[in-house]
Amino acid sequence: MELQIDPNWMAAFRLVVQDGRTVVAEVRLFPLEKGERRAPGMWSAERIGDAAVVPPGGITAALMREIPFRPLPRIAARYSSPSGVPAGSSESKPPAKGGARKSRRGRKPRPDIVVAAVAKAYVDAVNTGKSPLEHIGSEVDLPDGTNIRDVIHQARKRGFLSPTSQGRVGGELTPRALRILKRSGG
Repeated sequence: MELQIDPNWMAAFRLVVQDGRTVVAEVRLFPLEKGERRAPGMWSAERIGDAAVVPPGGITAALMREIPFRPLPRIAARYSSPSGVPAGSSESKPPAKGGARKSRRGRKPRPDIVVAAVAKAYVDAVNTGKSPLEHIGSEVDLPDGTNIRDVIHQARKRGFLSPTSQGRVGGELTPRALRILKRSGG
């Protein structure tokens, strides 16, 4: 599969299916040569070697960052169906029960109740003059290796703790955090 990266460059991707997912097996960058008849993923250097014209500056780090890896599986799905019906279209598979669901990569996010409990323990520690990190560790049951600072940061991002200036201890529980804690009996 090929995609134009900018006015001067193309990227060719070799895609393979592993465990039912389309993954990138190879990437080639080459100058965009308009009007050239060539096989996909090839350019004139295959025929004429060093005499092939290369855009000024060649391949740069900025160009590499422009390679659109994220949409590749979705784009590739259009080309991968042997029946001629685009793979992934509603015609190529039965509808999912209970509606379509997007899958996420990475860890599941911490439940709101856990983050709200950490926020409450943090506020309690700050208000009583205790060390927040030690207090939270003794008050909230968290898995070993949990970075408590990260959980406090998540509490602020989710709107459970009021904002403070960066690096400053403090903040109050927000009404949202109080609702979550009340619902869970905390």
